[in-house]
Amino acid sequence: MQSSEASDADIARAKATRTYNAALATAAGQADQLDNYWRRFKADCYEGTIAGRFDREWFSLFERDKMQGAVSPGCTGSFSTVLNEANAVKRAVASAEEDARKADVYPGVRRNLRQRYRLDYVGWDR
Repeated sequence: MQSSEASDADIARAKATRTYNAALATAAGQADQLDNYWRRFKADCYEGTIAGRFDREWFSLFERDKMQGAVSPGCTGSFSTVLNEANAVKRAVASAEEDARKADVYPGVRRNLRQRYRLDYVGWDR
C-alpha cells in the first residue's frame, strides 16, 4: 500500500514552485509597466517596424534583426530606459529560472508559469 504523504523532495519542489511563481509575478508586474512605456516609446520615438511576433513586443530588443528601423533623434534617453528595464526583467526571469531549475521544479511547470505571465521567451539566454 502506498503512502499518500508527500516526500521531502515533493515538499521542497512545491515550495520552490511557489517561490518561482512569486518571482515571475513580480517580473510580470515590471514587464507590464514596460509594456506601457514601450507603447509610448514606439509611438513617439521609433521609426520602423518590428519583425516577428512576441508576447511582449519589447522582447524584440534581444534580437538584433527584429527591430527594423531607427530610434528618432532626441530619443536615445528613452531608448536607454526601455533597454535598461528590459534587461532588468530579463535578469529577474533568468535568476528565477535558474533557482527553479536547481530546486528541481519540473520544466513543464516552469514553462506553464512563464506562459501564464507572458514571460515565455526563448531568447532569455541571449
